[in-house]
Formats: sequence, C-alpha cells, structure tokens
Amino acid sequence: MASPAPDDARFTTAEALLVTQGKHRFYTLVLPSDILAATCTVEARLENPIDGFQRLLDKKRARDIADYIDSGFGTVPSAIILSAQPRAQLHFDRKTGEFRFRNDPRSFLIIDGQHRV
Repeated sequence: MASPAPDDARFTTAEALLVTQGKHRFYTLVLPSDILAATCTVEARLENPIDGFQRLLDKKRARDIADYIDSGFGTVPSAIILSAQPRAQLHFDRKTGEFRFRNDPRSFLIIDGQHRV
C-alpha cells in the first residue's frame, strides 16, 4: 500500500512492478484515490490541441462515478494510465520494487481515466 516516505512526507512510496516492452518501461501499481487525485493533472485537447490527451472533464459523469463507488455498490477496477512528469522526481528501486514520487499536483499527466480519478 502506498504511504508517505518515512524520511520525507513530500514523497509517496508504493510497491510496483516494472514492465518492459521493447525500449519502453512501464510500472504497474495500486494507489489510493486520494493520492491519485492530489498528484495528477489533465491536459485537455481543447486547451492543447496538439499534445492534449483527454476530453474536457464532464463533472456530472465524474460525480456519478463517485456516487456509485461511495454508495457501496463496488469499485471501478480498470487501470488509469499516467505519464510521470519531471516534477514527480520518480525513482524506482529494482531490488526492492519501491516506486517513489513527489507529492505534487502535476507529478503525473492523466493519459486515460480522468473520470475515474
């Protein structure tokens, strides 16, 4: 489970698995939704038509998903795809599987899944 790093509350650590496909590296891990919400941002297509990834946030859709989860009906067990940004100061320890990143609102760019965050 993710938690603030003991030496510095400005960072979060979590266990992760490294996935390598060709020359690309990916990490798979589980994070609490409050950490996701506090460290992720969206670059909408309308704000940045060249590099933007996500459609504009539909607040009603996001609220409906949150209400569904909060009502005890279940979870939405699908992956959220993030891109670590330089300000995340991401570090992965291959020996321990520890994934460490800075608690910054722009540490990760949401590529897919903004309505689930």
